[in-house]
Amino acid sequence: PAPGRPSGSVLGFGRHVGWSLGEIARVDPGYLVWLEDRREGRPYLAEIDRTLRQVGFRLQDGPVATRAGRFRR
Repeated sequence: PAPGRPSGSVLGFGRHVGWSLGEIARVDPGYLVWLEDRREGRPYLAEIDRTLRQVGFRLQDGPVATRAGRFRR
């Protein structure tokens, strides 16, 4: 079950199904980093980056994470 205090979008897939991005960031931030590189994570890229910065997993003043996809220019 999710740990509580949900914040952000709730995932309907993966090992954290039913958890919000904020809950995942507090318990398993590495999963969100991994999700950024997957097709399923594309709709959440900006929110994942913002959430990881809020929980202190990423530097606040670092570059914004963007993933264009393997075959995009």
